[in-house]
Amino acid sequence: MAVLRSLLLLALFAAPIASQEVAQKHAPEAEAQEAAVKSAQLEDFVVDEQSQPSTTHRLQPSTTHRLSEEERAELKREKAQKEFVSASAQARSAQKHGQQVVAELQALFLDFKAKAKNRTEIQVLSKEAESHAEEAVGQRRLQLLSRFSAALEDLAGLQNATREELEVAAEKVQRASKDIKKLDKEKAKLLRKTPHNLYKQVKKNAKQQQKDAQKSAHAALRWAHHAESAGRKAGQDESTYEGAYQTAERDSEELSQDAEQFSERAEGLAEQFFEKAENALESRSDEINDAAELAHEKRLEQMAKILTRVAARSPAAPAASFLASSTETQASFFMPLCLLMTAMVAYGVLHLRKPAPPVLNQSILG
Repeated sequence: MAVLRSLLLLALFAAPIASQEVAQKHAPEAEAQEAAVKSAQLEDFVVDEQSQPSTTHRLQPSTTHRLSEEERAELKREKAQKEFVSASAQARSAQKHGQQVVAELQALFLDFKAKAKNRTEIQVLSKEAESHAEEAVGQRRLQLLSRFSAALEDLAGLQNATREELEVAAEKVQRASKDIKKLDKEKAKLLRKTPHNLYKQVKKNAKQQQKDAQKSAHAALRWAHHAESAGRKAGQDESTYEGAYQTAERDSEELSQDAEQFSERAEGLAEQFFEKAENALESRSDEINDAAELAHEKRLEQMAKILTRVAARSPAAPAASFLASSTETQASFFMPLCLLMTAMVAYGVLHLRKPAPPVLNQSILG
């Protein structure tokens, strides 16, 4: 029994020792496994933090520093101060642009005020207007004159022409002359309209400048209002931001009024100036119209001389038959010319004091 008790006591004491030895033997492996698990958890945390930045604050320890109310308020004031500076700069920029436009309107007003006192300005405008009108029709006029000359040469070159050939050739000459007259009258019309067109352009530009200046004034006031609100949030003195807004409000109102006044005054003086120019150019336009009619008549006289010679050497188309044709076309186109030719051939010269005889000259009747 004593031996058995000894064995039991030895087993009881030996088991903890063996268990401790086994634990010490496997401790490094357990620590390595625990470290690997923690490392994997840390990697998962970093990945989750990078992929979801908006939720990282939830993973932060409770010991993270939070902004105090005073710090938040200070950040808001700094932000508001920046907004105040930016809005104030925008207001000054808009106001400056509006002032530049008003200065242009003022210069326009002063320009027409000076022109109203200078009579030579009307003469200068008249010459410039006529020069522009001539440029508008000059090239076409050269082409029409060339066409008239070619038609006249074709008429003069006819030999033994029939009546129909003479009619066709004479009609080409007459149409070319009429086109020249029409173009000259177009020049006169352009000249007459020039002052009115110039006034319309001046008025349009003045109105647009007025709108631009007033738009800038409204923009300046709007930015000043933003600056006032930002200054209040930034904690500025009330006199500072309210005083700045009141100044901007006054400047904006004055800018709008100046733009309207200078625009209207410039338009009024421009209207008076261009009315005087229009009256002066109306006389010049009438002169051009009269000259166009006279030139057309002279070209027809030139054609009549050639037509008389051609008809005289064309027995197949006697002048009497050609001149006495009673068709509607010939009556409308050639009857005045026929009477002129009769007078020319009867007396052999132009612009005689004695009236032309009412009968056809028998020398060209064939």
